[in-house]
Amino acid sequence: MEAITNVFAEVAELANRLGVTNIKDLPGCWEYDLANGWKVAVNGHDTPMAATFSASIKVPPMHALFINPAYFGAILLASPVDGLQVGGTEADVIAALRQTAVTP
Repeated sequence: MEAITNVFAEVAELANRLGVTNIKDLPGCWEYDLANGWKVAVNGHDTPMAATFSASIKVPPMHALFINPAYFGAILLASPVDGLQVGGTEADVIAALRQTAVTP
């Protein structure tokens, strides 16, 4: 089995802190507003799904889409094992995931 990428490990950690489970059972992507203006949509389905914050971009199966409009529309598409698929700043996304406050 391949190792999970750093970005996906941080997404999993945030989801765990939030108590998120079974995203494959959601009607669409699991979405969350992160720190520093970033947004994430994670697709746990076997088919591409649109994120509500960017219906024009379909998130591939088992991928995460990160968007930050404050950074001139910065986009990062991450795979759990293949790394980054589209340009973006991985360090900024990881920092946003780590800084995101979890409220009960």
